Amino acid sequence: MANSDIPFTVVESPDFRQLFHMLNESMTSTLLPKGGDTMRTWLNDIYLQEFESVVERMAESPYKKHLSFDLWTSPGTAAFLAVVAHYFDVSGALQTHLLALPRIRGSHTGENIAVGIQGIVEQFDLTGQLGYFQADNMDSNDTCISAVLAHYNPTLTVRQITALKLIKRVRCTGHILNLVAKAFLEGKNKRLMNSLDPNSQARLSAVEESKLLEEWRKSGPIGKLHFLVHWIRRSPQRRDAFSGIAKGQLLEEEEEEFGAILSDKAIANLQLRADNDTRWHSVYYMIDRALTLRDPLEVFCQRFVRIAELEDESLLTQSD
Repeated sequence: MANSDIPFTVVESPDFRQLFHMLNESMTSTLLPKGGDTMRTWLNDIYLQEFESVVERMAESPYKKHLSFDLWTSPGTAAFLAVVAHYFDVSGALQTHLLALPRIRGSHTGENIAVGIQGIVEQFDLTGQLGYFQADNMDSNDTCISAVLAHYNPTLTVRQITALKLIKRVRCTGHILNLVAKAFLEGKNKRLMNSLDPNSQARLSAVEESKLLEEWRKSGPIGKLHFLVHWIRRSPQRRDAFSGIAKGQLLEEEEEEFGAILSDKAIANLQLRADNDTRWHSVYYMIDRALTLRDPLEVFCQRFVRIAELEDESLLTQSD
């Protein structure tokens, strides 16, 4: 039930119970709980058994416990912190455990994330056993690791904590490569390219780099598509207009020009997919979906250019 995301209260459904009765009436009457609260209790008992087993296995291991962590925002906009332990057990076999997935309330500052990690470290009795920390390259993660190291090394100075972090902080190479690839995809701004070159003297501040990246995105085809997709998705009216075009609902002047190309019923219910700075492959999925919806996207752009809500320079050209 947990794996399939089935509500615990399903055991109270007459139809659900009848299905089990058909399979084995006597065992159903004996074993199937009468209410959802019992299911919740059972699941909690299983969790506690597994929790104690993981704590015991990590305590037996003489090796350091290395932590990786990341924040994830659910579709319901709740933020969760995944903390994973990596270590070698007593037999020398590599073990990986998702320790916890607590909800993080408030802002996603490094200090706030650090409080969540410290709670998990203490819950699993890992104080004194910590090794390295692996996280993506957000500045807040640097702050978080500094705060955690300071908490468990109260006698060290700020300078010593900074030096220790340089040793303990493991960067995410995949994240770095993802950012570099996206930077090359999204435009042709030489000043920004120079700032990304580690050998360049023309280093920019984070704010300057962010502003240049926004300008750069507008100049390249991927950037144009990014802004166009997000512009369409940002308004329910524009989303409805695009959906109508994909279903062949055209204005009279559009029917004559585009009617013949919008006959593919397979795409009628598809929507554009937006990319996301923190979701890998999202640029690929955005491009793939835009190519599938190329014809309705072209009609949409022409319509909104005519009514002066979309500028000509925002449109993708044949060369793009």
